[in-house]
Amino acid sequence: IKTMGERGRLAIAVEDISGESNYSVEQATINAMHRHIAKRRLLITELALQSFHAQYARYPPTLDDLVGEFLSSLPIDPYCQRPLVYKLHSGQSMEYILYSVGVNGVDDGGQVASYNQATLEGVGDFFLDATDEEESEPTDAPNAEAP
Repeated sequence: IKTMGERGRLAIAVEDISGESNYSVEQATINAMHRHIAKRRLLITELALQSFHAQYARYPPTLDDLVGEFLSSLPIDPYCQRPLVYKLHSGQSMEYILYSVGVNGVDDGGQVASYNQATLEGVGDFFLDATDEEESEPTDAPNAEAP
């Protein structure tokens, strides 16, 4: 529960008090798992892209070009079960965007959204560097109990 963030913990508390469920703990768990998988795959792919660039002084036209030498397989987006979205800016081998479609499972064309919007609310796409003020809250610290 601690890793679900403030909203998840609040929803569970409201459910416990009211007896009504407006928030699915199961869905929250799946969303958290997808978030972590997406972040890990985005990071691994980003590292592969940088390694490719270091070796060839350009970025690859497609993610398929990373498979074999830099990646063991094409990175799959956990939200849609298709490859992560990679777009090399037209005519430029030095700029690209890489993202996950986020919780709505739809490619919103690289629409930047906050971390919570992309991974909880289904707004926009999810980027490796997406942030939210709520995300700065430590989530893995053990619960402190009063003596």
